[in-house]
Amino acid sequence: MSGASFKGLAKFQALDEEVKIKLYPNGERTSSFFNGKYEQGYSPFGESERRTEFEWENDESMEGTFSVNYVDGKVQEITIPDEAPNFLKNVLRAFASSFQIDLPNVESEKFWYSKENMMYGDCNVAYNVENHQENHYLLTKTISHRADCSNQQFKFVNSLGSQTCTEQKKITPKLLNKMFSDPESKDFLDDIEEKENRFGPEEPLSSKSWFSIDLEKKDEEGLFTVNKFVTNGSVVVQPFREDGVSHFSMVSRVLTLLNVTDIEEEFEVTGTTFEDLHYVWYQEQNWDSDVDLSEQEMFYNNEFAQFQSFYAMDADIVDDQQTIQDLFYVAMQDFLEVYTADNINDKTKENINNLHKNGILVLTPYLMKMNYDSLYNIKERFVAEAEEVRNGDLAKNLFRELVSATGSNPSALLVKEMVMKQEYENDFTAARELLAIPFHIYRPTQKLVEEFKELMEFDGGDFVKMAAPLAYSILVRRTCERFQDADSDCEDQLIKPAVEEAFAEFENVDIEDIKELNKYMSMFTNFRWGGVHEILKPIMFGETDHKDLYSIRAKAIDAAAPGIIKNGLEEEYFLPLIMDEYENHEVRIMAFNYLMMGHPSKTTFIKIVTAMYWERDYEVFNYIYTSFEKFATAQKQPCDQRTQELARYFLKYWKEHMWLRPKYTFGISKTYSRSFKDEKFGYGANFEYHTIGSHKASSPIAVFSEIKGTQFQGHEMQIFGFYVRVQGLGARVIKLFKDFDFFSKKENLNTDALKEILFEQMNIKEKSDEPLKLEIVLQMKNDIIFQQYWDEESVGSVSEFVKSSMEMVNEGHLSFNEDRVFNFPTLVFEMPTDIGMPVAYDVQASLLGSLNGNFDPDDEEHEENIHKIKYSTNFNFQSNNGLSFFYTDKLAFTIRQNRIYKHNFGHQIKFGAETKDEENRMVLALDVPEQGKPFSLLMHSETVLEIVSNKLTEMPAELESTCSSCQQRYVMTKGDSWKKHEHLLDLASEEFGMQAKASYFDCEAYFASSTGNFLNKFSSYFAIENKTPRDFYTAFTFGLIQLNSFFMYFPQAESCGVAFEWSQSSYNPVSEMRLSFRGDMDENNRGGGGQFKLKGDFELIGDIVREHNMFFKFEYENDRPNVHTLREVFPKQAFSMKLVRKQFDLGAFNVPDYSFCVDLTQKLSVENDKYFFMDLNSEQKTLTDGAISFGPNSNCDSNNHMVRITGKSSTTEEARNQLKSKWYYYSCMAQKKSKEYHNFPLTDPCFFTADDLYTLRHFKFDVETINLPSWLESVLYKAETWGKYYLLPYWEMELESSPNGYTGYNNIKQEQKIEIDVVFHSQQKTVDMEVQRRNQKSMFKGMKYWESENNDVTVEDYLPSSSFSPAMAMLHNHDILNYCTASNKHIRTYDNVTYSYEMHDCWTLVSAHCAEDPEYAVFMKKDDNKQMALMVFIGGHKVEIIPSSSSRYDIIVNEGDTFDISKDETYYFPSENIVANGDGAEKSYMFKIYKWEGTFTIDSFLRMTVHYDGSHVNIVAPPHVKGQQCGMCGDFNRDHRYEMLGPQECQLRNGNEMAIAWSWDKEGSGECPSVEHECEFSEDNYYVKQT
Repeated sequence: MSGASFKGLAKFQALDEEVKIKLYPNGERTSSFFNGKYEQGYSPFGESERRTEFEWENDESMEGTFSVNYVDGKVQEITIPDEAPNFLKNVLRAFASSFQIDLPNVESEKFWYSKENMMYGDCNVAYNVENHQENHYLLTKTISHRADCSNQQFKFVNSLGSQTCTEQKKITPKLLNKMFSDPESKDFLDDIEEKENRFGPEEPLSSKSWFSIDLEKKDEEGLFTVNKFVTNGSVVVQPFREDGVSHFSMVSRVLTLLNVTDIEEEFEVTGTTFEDLHYVWYQEQNWDSDVDLSEQEMFYNNEFAQFQSFYAMDADIVDDQQTIQDLFYVAMQDFLEVYTADNINDKTKENINNLHKNGILVLTPYLMKMNYDSLYNIKERFVAEAEEVRNGDLAKNLFRELVSATGSNPSALLVKEMVMKQEYENDFTAARELLAIPFHIYRPTQKLVEEFKELMEFDGGDFVKMAAPLAYSILVRRTCERFQDADSDCEDQLIKPAVEEAFAEFENVDIEDIKELNKYMSMFTNFRWGGVHEILKPIMFGETDHKDLYSIRAKAIDAAAPGIIKNGLEEEYFLPLIMDEYENHEVRIMAFNYLMMGHPSKTTFIKIVTAMYWERDYEVFNYIYTSFEKFATAQKQPCDQRTQELARYFLKYWKEHMWLRPKYTFGISKTYSRSFKDEKFGYGANFEYHTIGSHKASSPIAVFSEIKGTQFQGHEMQIFGFYVRVQGLGARVIKLFKDFDFFSKKENLNTDALKEILFEQMNIKEKSDEPLKLEIVLQMKNDIIFQQYWDEESVGSVSEFVKSSMEMVNEGHLSFNEDRVFNFPTLVFEMPTDIGMPVAYDVQASLLGSLNGNFDPDDEEHEENIHKIKYSTNFNFQSNNGLSFFYTDKLAFTIRQNRIYKHNFGHQIKFGAETKDEENRMVLALDVPEQGKPFSLLMHSETVLEIVSNKLTEMPAELESTCSSCQQRYVMTKGDSWKKHEHLLDLASEEFGMQAKASYFDCEAYFASSTGNFLNKFSSYFAIENKTPRDFYTAFTFGLIQLNSFFMYFPQAESCGVAFEWSQSSYNPVSEMRLSFRGDMDENNRGGGGQFKLKGDFELIGDIVREHNMFFKFEYENDRPNVHTLREVFPKQAFSMKLVRKQFDLGAFNVPDYSFCVDLTQKLSVENDKYFFMDLNSEQKTLTDGAISFGPNSNCDSNNHMVRITGKSSTTEEARNQLKSKWYYYSCMAQKKSKEYHNFPLTDPCFFTADDLYTLRHFKFDVETINLPSWLESVLYKAETWGKYYLLPYWEMELESSPNGYTGYNNIKQEQKIEIDVVFHSQQKTVDMEVQRRNQKSMFKGMKYWESENNDVTVEDYLPSSSFSPAMAMLHNHDILNYCTASNKHIRTYDNVTYSYEMHDCWTLVSAHCAEDPEYAVFMKKDDNKQMALMVFIGGHKVEIIPSSSSRYDIIVNEGDTFDISKDETYYFPSENIVANGDGAEKSYMFKIYKWEGTFTIDSFLRMTVHYDGSHVNIVAPPHVKGQQCGMCGDFNRDHRYEMLGPQECQLRNGNEMAIAWSWDKEGSGECPSVEHECEFSEDNYYVKQT
């Protein structure tokens, strides 16, 4: 505890309604100061109070005479002497603020509210009569300052940029009663709206006042006499909920009536009269104050802040700037000595104290006190000494980094000057420092805004030109947000004119200049207020020339959203855009995204859900659906609870009444989130991801994401956000890929011939590529801090930059020496207390990080193609949060939690290629740090009680005179016996030549009572319960974030430290780890078999070289060519791995060879002559055979430790029977029986049926262990025991009869067999497992298996198949590959729409690539045998397959000779070779034709694959042709509502019209049918093409 007590005398002279008061304050004899530990139940001030008689020494500096005018016991006016110092004036105001009573209600009421003028503001005080006996009354008054006072006299600096809903008042019954009882009064509206109109959120602080009054009424006079008046005020800061550290401040004043006498001599009171008692801060400033920007500022707004402990006790306190400069210089050198020291592994008390006392936050107060001249002088000094003194360059860089985050006006001026003089080392650094100013400035004013506006005209580098308008717009808004009480005037007079001026400039920008338009949209986003939403409304609704610039309109929605939501206009602005089905999908998605951030009503939800039943644009549908799932499954948020409830409610009915489900596949419009929330301490993190898909490409138009942090029990702050526009990038990447040598060039394809057919003869509207638009936008705290845009013309500059960077790398000119300071958001909250002395709560954090590196393209010790990077990293992070009570202008009592983090690491990396054993290998090498310079991390936290004087002194005189045993600075502790020092990890291995240590030290926290508790504490962060979604990936990734958050905030009052280091060992150390490897792919002569081999060496290099060999091999057998798009697997595949440590000597000790080997072989139920088949009666199975061996041998066969695994995975009869009740089985069987298909139908129902049929659901494994080491047996036994415990509710056990019985673990033999049997039941969604070990059988039945929370995924979706490749299934499920099927009666389009038609005898275009350079086209027609004839163009090369009978076909390539191929033969073009299986396959070809069973497959790599059997054709399209398709298969754009489009993209009525419209009169005979009605292209018909 830290504090003081004192006594004094107050004399009152009552003159009618005026009361004159004179305070005789305490002297040293009646004061008591304390700082340190005290016993529970014992007050450290008690002894002082007992020894002190009531007498006083007159301290004239504290003496005050003032007068108060009362009306009915409440203060109306106060007169205060002008000559009194400001702190004393506030003491007098506080005295009067407390000493007032609402007298008229005392005798008639038991409880009432009274509006009183107090120092906190205008407060609604609650009175209660506790006791009434005759003429004696015991009253209490209570106030919750935040809830009950308006015109609050608080000072709040908040750069968190956070938002919360906890401060919003609701209409309570009391307010309703007030509203109806007094309809003319508007007070209730003020009560409701007051805090909603504030910019800042509620701080993590609560305060209240409580008064107890002993009142007596004199009968003869009818007057009241106060016998005793007790005032208590408390401030509680609780940033980490009930279980975390909290800070508490309390003040108390007791007035006891001594006597009542006549007035002998009336006090003389002169001064200024005030009508309010509001606290007056020493430093008062407004947004339009005419301040001198070059003069020094104060961190706090009270009197104590005008001084700092820079001065000796015998020195007068003056504003000595030279003293501050000198002391800052010394403090900088001290900090740099600590920062650059190599003793990070020193955990002694002395070193830890040194780290705390010389952390980076120590430098901030000096900079805050400097005026412009001082900052300029110290900058020049550091620049001059950069090359002359030790750490000079680091000091220069550190000062430049710190000054931009100081937060004072002089520092802002200096940064502006340095930018304009181009004193920063590069343009990017100048831009970054410039943008730091608006985020850290404490007291921005209109004058500073005008200074920054000058930068808008400054002709600097590209990054400064980008940063200047962003910094200006942020500063304009934050100036008004900083002065919340004057926000309306500031908004009207500062933000609104700036917005209007920017908009006038925006209107004059050419609409083709997207880069400039983006600049202004970023400014509007940063302005946020000032009528931005009103001025941008026409742009949002497409009423300006920017109608077709959808990215600009989407940005307008983004910029206008805060103002729209603040004014409750989200439904008026956003809903019309969402509901307009002819609107562009990007605009609709952005409007919906911000609608959900507002407060959508239940009616709005009904409108949206109803509209989704008929939604035509799948991109919009999918985004809204996934958004509902995101809200429905997310953890409860403070601001979105109602939205979450409604989304959860309507999602249930959506799923029940709509068969279509959302997709989370690549490139499609969607959103999802991952989060964790620590309910115990009130903090959390949330990652949100959004994609805006394209109708013309498989890659998205844009992705945007943000990371949010939650603090202080519900304050949500954007930590970082990014927006990346990649429109048209996918097509450019594919074009670049196709320029590689192994790919057939465009000229070889002869695409001009195909263009003439499609665009001239058939008059098809050409599909244009998406224009290339690349953009990167970065955000912090919802403000844009970086924005760059490139299009077709400017993208060349990016290529030049990449090219020049590569030249620098090759020439060895690449080096970097970066020292960066990252200042975290600052929070400072100041408020008065009931005795007139203020308290302040502040949160500060700062990180200095250094990254130094050197790139050497040639390692002189090795070959020239080995490159070397030397780098070192250091960081010093310090954060603290604390509560301070300011005693006049002399002392500050503080309690502060101080956390330090330090990291040092120096390293060297080598990479490149080398020749070893006549093989070319890749090489990667990493140095192992020396013991004196280890890779190290250290964290320590402590809580400190301190009394700080305004002069430089170890012990304040006030404390020393009353408590000589007290310490000026006291680190809170329970005592040395509570401090724990334990190793979590202590590994030192000569065998590996390295050591690693992890420990906690000086730790008094409850979780450090034992190593087990410590590990249990941190393992709990990886629990799944507080993560969303609840899956193992999120549990792990966000578990790491939660662990990092705990160390970042460390919400414990107790001291605790954690350290980790890794270095070379003490004996026989290793100095370098080196990996060299080579991979080979060998395709054998069989149709599709081959093997992949990877071998390498891993060397630990020191005086003794430890060599390790690695060998991996994957081998597969296949007697047929790969038909990549038919999901096939290999009949047999094998994997083997061998890791060998070669023997070496460690002195007299020999380390023998050691190997670890794995072999795994798998045989699948694949018939070599069939690609797609279904056997509905037989069991399909997969056989697995594997072995793991290890031991002190280099030969795997000689290893004495082994685990053998044999297994069988199979389908189940139960699943086959259930399959027959599913819709896709019935549909597939009906198609198979019909005459529409000759062979097995390649349709959706049959693919679904086959997937279900061949899913393996029964797994049986026999595991045999041979001679396992005892430690591994112990681990396995413990794992088995833990598993049984976890599955205890499902556990049944059978003991088989045995002569010896089951005697437990001690009698387990070295050779034993374990049988495991697992069965999945898809209908019940359960799994059964049996484990047989010796004579014990454990059965676990009816276990519910995992299902996802949001997208209907279960564990069955991950079960393997006996016949289909999971990789190919994934490509199809993610729409990376998609297919169209055409029979003689039906078309199934790429977008999964099926319609009927009548096939005619003219060539009809089924599917074609209708882009600028078309790559393929597929035609069909009815032939003379009433079958389907096929014609395929690959570029200008034509393939015709014409049925000559029911089972034979004529194949013609480029009008050549007719030929046919037999089953399992392959034709290659352009070689024209025909190869049978087993005779060798060609690796380079333009296309191939393969025949399997009765089906032909035409395959052209990365263009298309066509399957054809005479009755139907199946075309599989790659992802890069999405949106560029044409023909009867639709356009492959995910829009399933508008599939019947003609060659000119106009809407047709039915399938027959489609067949006619897409017919090609190849011979020009004029005999082909034509559509009866003509139509032309119209965006109204085909609105989704507006992308």
